[in-house]
Amino acid sequence: MADNGLPKWFWLVAILALVWNLIGVAAWYLDLAMSSETLASLPAKQQELYAIRPLWMMIAFSIATLGGLLGSALLIARKTLATPVALLSLIGVLIQFGGGMAIPEFRAAITQAWVLPLFIVLASVALYLFARHSSAKGWLA
Repeated sequence: MADNGLPKWFWLVAILALVWNLIGVAAWYLDLAMSSETLASLPAKQQELYAIRPLWMMIAFSIATLGGLLGSALLIARKTLATPVALLSLIGVLIQFGGGMAIPEFRAAITQAWVLPLFIVLASVALYLFARHSSAKGWLA
């Protein structure tokens, strides 16, 4: 155990969460900053998905990634605000992927390549549960 009953593994989990969410923010930024030339170089099916993607899906992606990063940073700072921010991130993930299932083209893409979206959902659930557990244990102030 570390200071005030805080286990050492807390830091490992919090730092892994931060790194995972930094990767997510990088993907989000690259998506937003994609040039028309890069978009044109993608396979036709992927170009079609970008063309039909609704604004709410990008907003949910933004909330999911930026919320995950902020929630992870708040965990490292040991702030109780980490829990509601992680929940907001999880809601963004669920809207992004769950809402995408209502659009036939996205549903087809997700069902063909379901491993990463499933992992993202599970990682978001884990971040929220870890933040909630940490708060309940008194590790966050």
